[in-house]
Amino acid sequence: MKNIMILFINILSLIVCVAVFAETIEFRINRYKNFDDYDVIYFQNNKQIVKDVYKNNKFIKREGVFPEGNISFINYLDIVVANVNIKNNKFDGLCTFFKINDSNTTRIFNLCERIESNYKNGILNGETKIFDNFDRITSVLNYEEGKLNGPSIYIDYDNGLKKTIEFVDGIKKSEFVTEYTNNEKK
Repeated sequence: MKNIMILFINILSLIVCVAVFAETIEFRINRYKNFDDYDVIYFQNNKQIVKDVYKNNKFIKREGVFPEGNISFINYLDIVVANVNIKNNKFDGLCTFFKINDSNTTRIFNLCERIESNYKNGILNGETKIFDNFDRITSVLNYEEGKLNGPSIYIDYDNGLKKTIEFVDGIKKSEFVTEYTNNEKK
């Protein structure tokens, strides 16, 4: 219970910071018959500002321009699902994405998983950290110009294992598994 309250306070603090320092943009997803084709439409002050078009689950084009700076994206429940930095209509710098679990507990405590990624000109570049809903790091991935490069670490807390995979230019070169202890730096 103590961990849940600490997590709740941390997330609440994050949301308050997001609300204070970021512009808010709402979004809606319009899916078509085959579900592989869809549009993501973004609104600011109830006015459409951007439309992203996807075909076969691949980005095709962007119509419109995002405001520059720190932006919070909110879903139809008014829950922050991303806090990003936009420069030249692309992600740039640290961007945080939240996986909101759609349950009654989530609506009360706002528990979620989190991904923190670094982008440069819209491309993953630098460290990406993935957190579980207890705010523990479960993965650390290193990207260089959109490709995995260097060590990527995956932690399985339930089984006490840590897997390290070495990538060079997006290609897996080696993999090893070791025991994980809570004394290791997270």
